[in-house]
Amino acid sequence: MRKFLGLMVLLFLLVSHPFKASAVISLLDGDIKLDGYMRTWLQMWTDHGQAANFADFRGTLQLEGQFKFTENTLLVAILRGTRESLGNYSRKQGVPDDYFDENFDDCVRELYLEIKYPGLTIRAGRQQVIWGETDFFRTADIINPIDFSWRSFLEDWQDIRIPNWMLFITKEIPDSWGRGAMEFIWKPGIDDAEDVVDKFAPTGAPWAIRPGPPAPLPVALSVEYPGKGLTNGSGGIRYLNQFSMLGRFFNYSLNYYYGWQEGPVADFRGIYIDPVLGPVIDLGLKYKRARVIGATLNFSIDELESVVRVEAGYWKDRGYNFDTNKADLRTRLNHPEGFLTKDLLRYSVGWDWTPSQWWTKWGSRQAWMYSIQLFQDFIIDYDEDEYILRTAGYPPRQHELETVITFFCNGHYWFDRIQPGFAAGYDIRGSWMWIPSCNFIYGDHWRAKIEWDGFNGKKYNNIGYLSSNDMLCLKLTYQF
Repeated sequence: MRKFLGLMVLLFLLVSHPFKASAVISLLDGDIKLDGYMRTWLQMWTDHGQAANFADFRGTLQLEGQFKFTENTLLVAILRGTRESLGNYSRKQGVPDDYFDENFDDCVRELYLEIKYPGLTIRAGRQQVIWGETDFFRTADIINPIDFSWRSFLEDWQDIRIPNWMLFITKEIPDSWGRGAMEFIWKPGIDDAEDVVDKFAPTGAPWAIRPGPPAPLPVALSVEYPGKGLTNGSGGIRYLNQFSMLGRFFNYSLNYYYGWQEGPVADFRGIYIDPVLGPVIDLGLKYKRARVIGATLNFSIDELESVVRVEAGYWKDRGYNFDTNKADLRTRLNHPEGFLTKDLLRYSVGWDWTPSQWWTKWGSRQAWMYSIQLFQDFIIDYDEDEYILRTAGYPPRQHELETVITFFCNGHYWFDRIQPGFAAGYDIRGSWMWIPSCNFIYGDHWRAKIEWDGFNGKKYNNIGYLSSNDMLCLKLTYQF
């Protein structure tokens, strides 16, 4: 309760303080630039048997600074602190009220030094590197893990990626177009274990995925995160360029990444006898290495005011669990640990449309945007008799081809002060989502948003995991 009152006081100060009108503070002729925002969220359950009940209240302060030492040397620092007060439901489920807090010891979100030379850029420190441009689900954007514990995949990737310590080098390669470049990434393995892989909300918290069915015996569960050190580091390389064909330019990239699979596999280690509980399943969650060869392609179709985006990644020896009750005998004998590996082709196709002729009809100074995306996973060496699972501990089998389709539109009305939006997604295995929203813009600083997030359908697929998380979300932001 005290934390909730503290957040309310912070919100009152946010509303009442007479900030200056400048969006960015610039000092020493632009050598120092300061920016940031204060933001608060209020979420209410509209499902989960908790309809109209308070889910959580969250407040965030983010400060961003750029410090230019010389013409080619720049230090970037992003600090973020968060306080959250959970509702009664989550606390009764045993989720600590400070579980999502970001305190002083972990407030440094990004901190890196950037040095530029002619044709060469070096960035060293804690940072984000972006290789893909999809929304809701990722295909090529795999360098940084994602913190899905806060509103799952509904926040901007920029805000929920987990920055990592790494060296990022970009070298321009002049050619006939003058656009070629090579990118090199090296993570030396100094991040905390939980910051190397995706993060999910605990059971009982808002945006926790639906629990799987109970095990037949008590389970002793342990998690084996990737360790620290050079041998546990990661790295990647990407080549970018463009070519001309059929009267238009095509931007493309080719990449290779060696890192960690974003989710774990369950490692069955046997059954032991506990003096109190009796038979207990000894189960470990472990993360396997990821080796991904990928490519991206995008091009504009000016006559249709559209952009087409294609991303693909070939995952070598990706780990999957299988159903030990339904898999054939050969699979169970060859893989007593309960998991095996498969090669996976993951790809997406996106189409973005911005019809400029509609601007004046809607009182807008910007074009409305419509986007549709197709995501597919195709397992190369699929065998139905192995009965592999989509996610460890959940019953649905992984099919040879899995498909998700998403759509969203963002509009502008009343000279861009009102920005309605709508998003939807459909998993062909039987689940869907729909997300109406509206942004309200006031001046250069204030942003307010109301959004409803609805999920339905089968409980254990890409969207159905969130079927108990229908939410009404209110967001208020002050941008410095």
